[in-house]
Amino acid sequence: NQESTVPCPLRPTHQRHGPDGGQLKIAVNDCPETAVHYITLSGSRSKGWRHESAVGIRKTQSSSRLPWLERTNCGAIIRKCLKCAVLICKDELENSMKILVTGACGYKGTVLVPKLLQAGYDVVALDIMWFGNFLQPHSRLQVIEQDVRDVDSVDLRDIDAIIHLSSVANDPCSDLDPKLTWEISALATMQLADKAVRNGVKHFIYASSGSVYGVKDEPQVTEGLELKPISEYNKTKMVAERVLLSYVADMSVQIVRPATVCGYSPRMRLDVAVNMLTMQALTRGEITVLGGGQTRPNIHIDDITDLYVFLLSHPECAGIYNAGFENLSILAIADLVREHVAATVVVKESNDPRSYRVNSDKLLATGFAPKKTVNDAIREIVEKFQSGVLKDEERYYNLKWMQKTVVQ
Repeated sequence: NQESTVPCPLRPTHQRHGPDGGQLKIAVNDCPETAVHYITLSGSRSKGWRHESAVGIRKTQSSSRLPWLERTNCGAIIRKCLKCAVLICKDELENSMKILVTGACGYKGTVLVPKLLQAGYDVVALDIMWFGNFLQPHSRLQVIEQDVRDVDSVDLRDIDAIIHLSSVANDPCSDLDPKLTWEISALATMQLADKAVRNGVKHFIYASSGSVYGVKDEPQVTEGLELKPISEYNKTKMVAERVLLSYVADMSVQIVRPATVCGYSPRMRLDVAVNMLTMQALTRGEITVLGGGQTRPNIHIDDITDLYVFLLSHPECAGIYNAGFENLSILAIADLVREHVAATVVVKESNDPRSYRVNSDKLLATGFAPKKTVNDAIREIVEKFQSGVLKDEERYYNLKWMQKTVVQ
């Protein structure tokens, strides 16, 4: 470590937001190479903060590999260098970024948005709200009820990054109105990406799908294999991926191909494998398995939403990533459910031939690691149901709800 004096970057009248009184230590990436400075301020929230001292600490890594610097106690962090960014205090905005989340009121978005707020981001949550809005109010959350197809009305001023979750989810729903599916899941994605580049957005995270691979015989499905989508849903995801990859020279593009997501969300879905089989056991004492031999990858909803937060802080990890960590047959999932709920299993024929084992080694190499399992998801759903928090409601089944309220 090397001590040095650095100019105070704050104007005398610059207001800081932090603990009411005491000292505030802010980590500042002072140049685009290796120097990091900690600037100590003193004062209060109401009267502002004044510069007290600064210590220069040399880092062995290039700052380009440190998108977000670590902070100390009641400190803060800043992105890049003083030449292209301003100081933002941890108490107010840890990451000095405003994030647009499309599909923010959906199954994943309802879990993701609170995590982004907890991490210190400003969040603009955009959703058409076909299934309602379960997001809780927050001082740094702006919720907009809007169709993602109306891209002209999407305000991207001051947006630093986009997490694009919007789509018509799953095969049956996409088949209800293929034109609507293509407009939302493909065309709107292209228009949003184009507008993002024109407005200087430098980071775009896209929620694709592991089902773009179709039926695969390979024992391990990796990102480089040929895509052979079967349904309209899969096809729109593949096309949207190709569109986004055409913008890699203009912004960091991260494409996630998630496995089937499982686990509890306030905006619940009971039409995905683990969740559906668990609810069947709880309400009917019988689990209906269609086929049963198909192998599908799975990922807990906390892990997939943690992944989006992780990628947001690692824009250097651009590219396509599989995200699935438990490749299980439908019958194996049913057996796991029966460990928590007494139920019989009835096997029927299936017209869905998709079967594949996803390999996520590329994602694990970035440093991300899952924390939960399918077993955790089943246990949490059972607990929510038994406590009365979760009920078997029609709106949690996308196809039934869309047939009733959207496509008539």
